[in-house]
Amino acid sequence: MKNPSVVRQEQPDSENSPENQAAAKVSPEVTARKVEMLREKAANNADAKRAIDLFVYRITREVGSLVAALGGLDGLVFTAGIGENDAATRAEVIAGLAWAGLTLDEAANRTGGPRISFGFEPAAWVIPTNEELVIARQTQNVLGATPAKLAS
Repeated sequence: MKNPSVVRQEQPDSENSPENQAAAKVSPEVTARKVEMLREKAANNADAKRAIDLFVYRITREVGSLVAALGGLDGLVFTAGIGENDAATRAEVIAGLAWAGLTLDEAANRTGGPRISFGFEPAAWVIPTNEELVIARQTQNVLGATPAKLAS
């Protein structure tokens, strides 16, 4: 993967720079379907390829920063739309974090895991979420609360 930060150093930093235009295509709301559509275009479209590369780079950069701040990594969990449904993004992120000890199990990644890494630690996992259920439970708790509890 070409490091998008290298592209940034080669060109002036402006709102119209190719990397900022590419980032706009995947930000702020990125869904698994949008990433899938970008991946389909990436074979023939440099902007789409750059957007995917930048998206993966930013994920890897942020996780790497957290690994450094925490002094290591026990595990990495992929969840929600992209994390649960985009094997290619998971593979690219894990490849970018190989220095932290992650090794992708390609067969498990293709099938969605749940565990998608080899070895003991750190481990990479795909764990489904159900945000709607969590929201419903929290709403039920709020609606079931007494006015005194809500005021505090």
